[in-house]
Amino acid sequence: SKHRFAPLRRSQEVGCFIAGDTSEFDLVHVSFKAPHGREAFALHQELRGRRPTPQALCGSDAQRFLGNSNPLVNVSVDLDLLHDVATISLQGPKDVWFAVGFNALTMSDQPWAIIVDGNGEVTERKLGYHQPGTLLKPSVTVVESQVVGSLRSVLLTRSVKGASPDYYTFKPLDGAEINFINAVGSGPTLSYHQHRTIGQLTLLPVAAASGASGAC
Repeated sequence: SKHRFAPLRRSQEVGCFIAGDTSEFDLVHVSFKAPHGREAFALHQELRGRRPTPQALCGSDAQRFLGNSNPLVNVSVDLDLLHDVATISLQGPKDVWFAVGFNALTMSDQPWAIIVDGNGEVTERKLGYHQPGTLLKPSVTVVESQVVGSLRSVLLTRSVKGASPDYYTFKPLDGAEINFINAVGSGPTLSYHQHRTIGQLTLLPVAAASGASGAC
């Protein structure tokens, strides 16, 4: 999904800072301050001949990342690395099943998937190639499940790290994008999908209250 950008702000520290919004996952805050005079010369000398390191990557010091995408199923992810909590929000039609498979472009990638049926029951599977795959032990906790109008929303939490290789491990410091497949069925129980598509989550660092997390 496309992101909206808040008005550019002047940062307190030299550099460009990008952070996701904790209330509106599609909103991005950007702040910038250019170096001047001795400050610019010192920065030029410091960076001259230096190659980027993993520690210098954008968001490498961040402890929280947010992402949202809505290609078919509305998917939001909030990663709290400090407390090892991944919060996943899914929204789809209330009367039929819908599902999301992480880190995949097709079912042949055999991803870890979350399925929400037409009654609101949540299950997890390791998908097969055009097959429902293997039912997994629950790793998510259902925090909230509600129906508003024609839409069902579920709020889930689990560890950032997958319970085993069959589960996806979120690694925002290794890459900002997560490909995923998502589908909607024609009935309440898991069966052949009526609609399917692929999507991509872009995980943005959230600026710490004290300032510069997410500097790039």
